[in-house]
Amino acid sequence: MRVEVVVNLLEGRSDAAAILTTAANRLGVPLIPWHPGLAMEQDDFLDPPDGGQVAHLTHMRDALAKWHAWAAGRRRIIDLSRQIRSLKSPASLKVTRASPWPEKDTVARADALSITSSSASSEPEGLPFTSPEQLPPELQSHDEVATIRNVLNSRVDYTLSKWRRQSLFTEENWQQWAHWHSPARDHRDANEAGRVFSDRRAMLIAPDLRSPHAEAAADAWNTYRRHLLIEFRTALTVGFSWPEVLARLSTTLSDPVEGYPRIVNYIDSALQDSVLLSLPLLHACVLIYNLDVSYASGSRKYEHDSSTLDWERATSRRPGEDPISLAVRVITAHITKTDDPKINSVTVWQHPHYAHEINRRYAECLRNDESDPEWGATLAIQFHDALNRARARVEENLLPRTDMSCKLIAKRHLVPYESAHAQSAEDSELADIDDSEPPPTLHPQPYRQLSHKTGAGARARRDARRAAARHTDDRHPDAAYLPDALPE
Repeated sequence: MRVEVVVNLLEGRSDAAAILTTAANRLGVPLIPWHPGLAMEQDDFLDPPDGGQVAHLTHMRDALAKWHAWAAGRRRIIDLSRQIRSLKSPASLKVTRASPWPEKDTVARADALSITSSSASSEPEGLPFTSPEQLPPELQSHDEVATIRNVLNSRVDYTLSKWRRQSLFTEENWQQWAHWHSPARDHRDANEAGRVFSDRRAMLIAPDLRSPHAEAAADAWNTYRRHLLIEFRTALTVGFSWPEVLARLSTTLSDPVEGYPRIVNYIDSALQDSVLLSLPLLHACVLIYNLDVSYASGSRKYEHDSSTLDWERATSRRPGEDPISLAVRVITAHITKTDDPKINSVTVWQHPHYAHEINRRYAECLRNDESDPEWGATLAIQFHDALNRARARVEENLLPRTDMSCKLIAKRHLVPYESAHAQSAEDSELADIDDSEPPPTLHPQPYRQLSHKTGAGARARRDARRAAARHTDDRHPDAAYLPDALPE
């Protein structure tokens, strides 16, 4: 139909073929050059016969089809342009209504969709309970309720060294465990933290735990319990499965030759406790507490609360300790022994009895210096002198009671005194060098090799040359004095 329209338009024109050829060339469809002598009827144009005109007519059809598509696209562009021009823009912009921010916020909140708790990424809540009065019913009727109460009533031991204390059921550890224990989250260190419980070299490190002697086994447990607490905390805070921890540890410690049967029995019993397994941090504290009680049985050193152990051991100054670190050890041991949440390194000095106990024990430790008992006695005298002067000023209300702290006295008086003594001893050693031994022979060297040796050590070298000259004065009188530099 489209071809008939073109034929009707060009009918009767002698240049019809030339027009079509020119249009086809502009549309990019190559044609066979047109020969003016070539005759073409309308029927032949619509239905080209076989012969020399077939190729030419085929190209002509392609040219007309492309021409039509181009014209249709052009027509659409022209129509759109007219529609755009017909639109009239307003002379000026006009704001119909401006909503204030509070109103916008109210509308946004009304239109907002509520997020369910299952899809919300809220932070984990705090500890489910912190005191025995807050225990849920399933724990109040639990077989281990007495131990659980003791754990919750005890002070947190961050040093992991005090027996019958809780060290893991804390706010910080709970936050990390609650965040990572979900199966939807995977901590990159979880597998490594759990693998250690299957490692014999990491777990079978305390052979004295198999000892039949109570004191030896208790000493071994005193070291091993800290190792277990560290590994428990590492695994739980990265979300590793607590039942898997206990299962792996039980398997490793069940070694018939090097294993620890007593610990295995407690672990196997813990694996049967479905209630506490859901509270891994508390469960770990209960497990360690029960083992503390077990290993303390029959041991004079650990039968009482281990909080007094460090105080009982603070009897001397150890090699390598300075006066300040010794004071810190004594003060910390006394605070631990007191076991009072209100007592710390500041408030302890407000109690005259506590202050007297600490300073007296500190003086004993100074006197019992394992490296140098003679110097320890001297330093103890210096401490008593500084303490008496501080006490007099405190009683006159000229100084606060904290100035009677052995740590503060050590910092202000003992450390400077000990440093001055050490410096004086070093100077005395240098002054007491024996000159009776003949000095090393000085080999003369060319001036060009010695004249540049100035700066650090030059004075010492000149003194050595003068000493050598004085020593050889009897044999070489002319060499009594040497110049600072050899002559040219």
